[in-house]
Amino acid sequence: MPEFFINEFLNIRNSCIYNKDRNFIATNKNGDNLSCSSISHSFHYYINKYNLPHITLKGLRHTCATIISNSGFNLKYVQEWLGHSTITITANTYTHINMSDKKKVAYTLDNN
Repeated sequence: MPEFFINEFLNIRNSCIYNKDRNFIATNKNGDNLSCSSISHSFHYYINKYNLPHITLKGLRHTCATIISNSGFNLKYVQEWLGHSTITITANTYTHINMSDKKKVAYTLDNN
């Protein structure tokens, strides 16, 4: 995990009540675990508050996988980063070829 994420999570953990037995960060003020819908709702609240482009948490995960893959990292690293049990899941579901890569493939085929 990038260091800035770790630092942000530590700031969150240190500034709110959380379940110390399970080390959950996603808890309410009483220390109860938040549901996925609560987390998604909070995420969309901040998307709207800061007038950011609409994206779901799942879309953010797809984007992260694609950025890592397109940055030249081996797909095995992407698989491990996302925590998938097989590389097939990563390759078939979470990574996408961008337009510039498609153009590179076409150029390569044209020139060989």
